Amino acid sequence: MFSNSTDAARRWALPAVVLCGLAGANVAGALTRPPADGDLGWQSWLGTQVLHGALPHALGAESFAANGARWVPQEWLFSALLAAAHAHGVPWLFTLAIAAFSIVALICVAIRCARAGAHPAAVAFVLAFTDVAMQQSFGVRVQVVGWAMLAALLLALELPSRWRWTAVAVAMMWANWHASAVLAPIVCAAAACGSALAGDRRGAVRDAAIAAACAIAICITPLGTSLPAYAVALAHSPIRHWIREWQPVSPGDPAFAFGALPLLVLAAVAAVRAPRRSAVIALPFLYLLCIAVRNVPLAAIACAPLAARALGTLLPSLAALRPMRPRVAAIAGVTLLACAATAVSAGTRSVHDTRPLAAIAAAQRDGRAHRLYCEDFGWCGNATGRISVFLDGRADPFPAAVWNAYDTVLHVRPGWRAIVRRYRIDAMLVKRDGTLDRAARRAGWQLARDGEVRLLVLRRVERVERERHREPVQRVRHEVG
Repeated sequence: MFSNSTDAARRWALPAVVLCGLAGANVAGALTRPPADGDLGWQSWLGTQVLHGALPHALGAESFAANGARWVPQEWLFSALLAAAHAHGVPWLFTLAIAAFSIVALICVAIRCARAGAHPAAVAFVLAFTDVAMQQSFGVRVQVVGWAMLAALLLALELPSRWRWTAVAVAMMWANWHASAVLAPIVCAAAACGSALAGDRRGAVRDAAIAAACAIAICITPLGTSLPAYAVALAHSPIRHWIREWQPVSPGDPAFAFGALPLLVLAAVAAVRAPRRSAVIALPFLYLLCIAVRNVPLAAIACAPLAARALGTLLPSLAALRPMRPRVAAIAGVTLLACAATAVSAGTRSVHDTRPLAAIAAAQRDGRAHRLYCEDFGWCGNATGRISVFLDGRADPFPAAVWNAYDTVLHVRPGWRAIVRRYRIDAMLVKRDGTLDRAARRAGWQLARDGEVRLLVLRRVERVERERHREPVQRVRHEVG
């Protein structure tokens, strides 16, 4: 018995070393790479509202351009935990927890690959590709939790029959973190189709029942049925045009080119001989991959076991690899972990866009109740709840009319000054020497703080004149109607 366990430990030492190295790199990256956008700003504000017993279902005065617009705060649990961590002075603990979810996703991938009969060396390669696919979207973000939930759901669907119902519990937990939980019943329905194609009628009925149960489970949140309704509406929302992560994948995206694409090619090779159920489960993720770059990690997680099977078939020399001794594996793991942590720490400190923070602080210090427009709407997420903003990183609840107005001002199209007057915007964050910066300066806006991101404010004389002849601002819902 001890001999068998020793042999297994030696066989799986290489995947364990790779997993430890990737885990160390992800933890170091999360701790040393602050967010490149302002999402944590408005999420912390939302979390404070939740901790005080209020779960807002509409935008308030913090967003003057869309006051009263319907909002589904899908990140309520993530935001509440973030705010609690800041309130207790342990934001690093929250960061570690989010990084741990990426590790959970990789562990689930490794287990699924092993259950598919993949060679340990093939599993190690697949783990590395999957982690690369994650990196473009990785950070202290709620999407990382969604990756772990998807990986756990796929693992649950591949367990023995009596344990597959754990997928329902995973779907319920997932829904309380993120609206991407609507994928749970879809994936389970795909599993039912795969079972039917394989001639397993009993399995098809069971998978269909699990899919129905998951559809109910994703509504067991404080948001009820509005969560899946919101996710369906977002899939067809016109705002996707303005959000980079919602753009179609291009060959130049590193996460796709060096992470997901190799896995997809290998999975396509394996799909011919793989169990039909496994192949059909992966199909929805090919569509998701095509429509948005943010879905690259999801496709990698879904296709990883098929890729590992193909890699073992295409490279029979993997079987000739000698198993690593546990002591050698431990030394290699520690070395790899240290190198990865050092590389990530040194290479990511400059990633954070801190430029807007100083400009926002300057706007707060001048004592005025500003109405702020940000050239990059993500910057305004850092000001949510502190300064009334035109549009911020929440993005989803803002109506199309607001987005169109934002775009007109952003590109200085005809009528941009009329929009600024109509919404009574009196402060702007702009890129230095950009098109909007030059146009606003020509229009008489004053430089309140210089830097790569400038704070421009309306001249005091013009502010007084505007207040005297102020035009009434229609509410967004009237404008949309």
